[in-house]
Amino acid sequence: MLTEKKMNYLEWAGVTFIALACFCSVITTTGKTITTILFILSWLLARGYKEFVPTLRRYPMALSAFALFILYCVGISYSVGPMDEVLDRVKGMRGLLFPAMVIFFCRRQRKGVDWVVNAFLAAFVVLLIETFFVYFGQISRSYGWAGAYNSPIHPSFSSGMMALLFYVSCHRLKDSSILHRLFWGGVALLSFADIFYLQRSLTGMVVFFALALLLLVQTLSWKKMFVGGLMLALSLVVLVQTSPKFMNQGRELYNTVTNYQEEISHGKFNNVSLRIAWQINSLKLIAEAPFLGTGPASFPVVHGELIRGTRVPPMKGPHNAFLLVGVEAGLAGMALFIAALLFAARASFTLESRYRLLLQGVLLTFVVGSLCDSWLGGSSTGYLFTILVPALLSSKKWQGEELAEDNV
Repeated sequence: MLTEKKMNYLEWAGVTFIALACFCSVITTTGKTITTILFILSWLLARGYKEFVPTLRRYPMALSAFALFILYCVGISYSVGPMDEVLDRVKGMRGLLFPAMVIFFCRRQRKGVDWVVNAFLAAFVVLLIETFFVYFGQISRSYGWAGAYNSPIHPSFSSGMMALLFYVSCHRLKDSSILHRLFWGGVALLSFADIFYLQRSLTGMVVFFALALLLLVQTLSWKKMFVGGLMLALSLVVLVQTSPKFMNQGRELYNTVTNYQEEISHGKFNNVSLRIAWQINSLKLIAEAPFLGTGPASFPVVHGELIRGTRVPPMKGPHNAFLLVGVEAGLAGMALFIAALLFAARASFTLESRYRLLLQGVLLTFVVGSLCDSWLGGSSTGYLFTILVPALLSSKKWQGEELAEDNV
């Protein structure tokens, strides 16, 4: 029998371990694994499983994620991939079980949501500092992806997170404290430099401009939108003049899209044309097994058969989370994945302003990132979807109390 005091300890422990797992997901894989296990143990000891089904009923986003995980488990029985890789892939998707667990803790501890948010932001700032340390030679370039992208983790994930950090910093600039404004203004400038001058990953650039447009829309003021539009246009002019990588990426993207068929016929592949080829092939694979797909970890096998005799190189995935889910779990899996995102987006409009704006930015970051790479299976990027999103959704639990306190 759990006393109220013991239950409170377990709830605080669960929230603490969730926050630590979010921080470690960006910084250290070992720390992420340990804190995630401790968070799950806290949930079991707190008998959170008794609230699992009611939580799924109350939160369609969590239900859709859980259903997608079940579909992946069923896919083990018919996957054409090697069994060890199949099991690893399903294991990598276990985060789809987390939304209901996160909601269980964050609905009981009103500071839980802020802890999770701040843990991610702290990890992003540490990652930002690390990239500058790599750039100035304070961290070995043999560390992670530092040799080519000045980043200790995958550049697609890292640059996308820097774009999200820039977005959050812009909103935090509204803080009344001068010191806070100086801090977040500095973080915004450094994250901008990180994306376009240090890491120079196309994914981060695309996510940045998507979030910049979202910022303009969220102002809900024509005057602010006009000023923001001018600042965005000015930043483009500055980037064209000062960032060779930005110009090269833009030129490569335009030339590849306009001359794709001609380049492919001559066997000329670059970063963009390869992604286009893999994604076109993914659509063909989905058409061959449209309902339930070909099972977890099946992409390298079925794609290898499809490209036999062509010049397209093999790949473990199509650099697109939606298409990868479509190949592995069919249109049913893709529909569940998209439904989870849409349910979360719809629910964002019921949240108070600070959580609504953040959730919309997180969702847009995850969607754009997933269109550019396989973000769903990644630990750090996957936690954006499986932990941060449900934590923000759970904040509605406390809105009535906060409004009541404001009216006192």
